Amino acid sequence: MINGILSPTGDVFYIDLTKPFDTTNVPYVAKAASPFSCAWCLSAIGGVNQSKIFFFAGLMVRQDLPNVLTTSMIYSFDIKTQTWSPAPAMKGMAYTRRRELQPVTDKDEKIYMFGGGSDMLLGFQTIQVYNTMSILNSVDNTWTAGPLINPPLSKIDYTATLLPNGDIVYIGGSQTDVNAIHFDVISMNKIDIYDTIGNTWSTMTATGETITERTGHTAVLNKKGEIIIFGGVYAPTLVASQPQIAVLDTSVNPFRWSIPIVNSKEINPPPLIFHTANLVENYMIVAFGNFYILFL
Repeated sequence: MINGILSPTGDVFYIDLTKPFDTTNVPYVAKAASPFSCAWCLSAIGGVNQSKIFFFAGLMVRQDLPNVLTTSMIYSFDIKTQTWSPAPAMKGMAYTRRRELQPVTDKDEKIYMFGGGSDMLLGFQTIQVYNTMSILNSVDNTWTAGPLINPPLSKIDYTATLLPNGDIVYIGGSQTDVNAIHFDVISMNKIDIYDTIGNTWSTMTATGETITERTGHTAVLNKKGEIIIFGGVYAPTLVASQPQIAVLDTSVNPFRWSIPIVNSKEINPPPLIFHTANLVENYMIVAFGNFYILFL
């Protein structure tokens, strides 16, 4: 886990999940700070045998000059040696500093990055949003562009989940045209799918129970092929989206939404946005986040 928002940090810490702990007193273990501070950093695992964590700018600034953007826009953290390094010279297309998108890594260590936006905080003169797919081969450090045929509209603050068959499922968020004049929330029934094997886009209309549109939510995939989403806010009103937790069954065609009955022995978490969620065995671990939203 790394970094923050509004006041970017370079904090690095972890939780040892092999040991039981109390959620009211989480035993975070601090590591040496990163060589940069960052808000809206994008992160993805990659490298040979997924031995590295890649960090993409974001509002990535220098530690010694926190008002100055870093020269390097990509850093990697070697999990084995516990060392940081700026990315080597990349081949292929250039990476554009952006935020509010979610990278996904496939079995071939390719990192897929769709959409997102750039603004004045990131050093741009105007707001720019993207509906392009950038693909990084994290082993040979080569960027390539995804297909330009029938991509979705430019979108931010969605979730992206890789299925075992190689499809990336994009859920929720906000979308706009290239002028970024007005953002519209995306129906939770409108599922954009990117086929990483055939490099094609398609759209599916999900069925099932009614799930309110949202941005800033999270998604994890369980072994049954269910995508569990949590949190998010209905952007036009800044009201927490309902239900806060929902399940998309991807084992059926079309995908189907359901609302689980949650039997909680503890106090349920508050409505959250821009938090994190990770699946560890049968547990979805939710951390951080807030209930305020910042738009491009």
